[in-house]
Amino acid sequence: MMCTRKISFAKGFFYIIIQCLGAVAASGVVFLVTPTDNHPVGLTTVNKNISHGQALLIETLITFQLVFTIFASCDKKRKDIKVPVPMIIGFSVTIGHLFAIPYTGASMNPARSFGTSLVFNDWHSHWVYWIGPFMGGVLAAFVYEYLFCPDPERKLRFQASFKKPQNDDQEDSAQLTVQPGGEYSKLDSVA
Repeated sequence: MMCTRKISFAKGFFYIIIQCLGAVAASGVVFLVTPTDNHPVGLTTVNKNISHGQALLIETLITFQLVFTIFASCDKKRKDIKVPVPMIIGFSVTIGHLFAIPYTGASMNPARSFGTSLVFNDWHSHWVYWIGPFMGGVLAAFVYEYLFCPDPERKLRFQASFKKPQNDDQEDSAQLTVQPGGEYSKLDSVA
């Protein structure tokens, strides 16, 4: 949302801090109500059978599909959505979790992994859960905003930047043809 300027940098930073604090509080409650022999509970870990690069790719992909779904379903310009938006986003979260839980724990949100890592003091491969969602989120935002469904005003400005300026001067609008041997000759009429 920050990279597409839908919210300010200050508001986005505030959201990140609040989400992390909320995740720590929720993980603390889980820590207190869960028997000690079951700890750590809810900790996102990379499966031992995949590499850190594969885990990073998985987190990037599932975050991409979630953020892209959010952008597409919450777009005010779209009038074709007949299903409740929370249901669409919920299905996206479900699909991401069904796919990724066996591999990475399906974080999709750095705050979710940060809370459990802080409470249980386990930071193994924690960087995957920050960089992957960041890359997936930024990529999804740019793909949706600039490729899939660009703002009509921005699209017109972009197209106008590639158009040649119209010039009424006949001299400047003459066409050239290439003759054998690399010589150029000017055509008489362009109109």
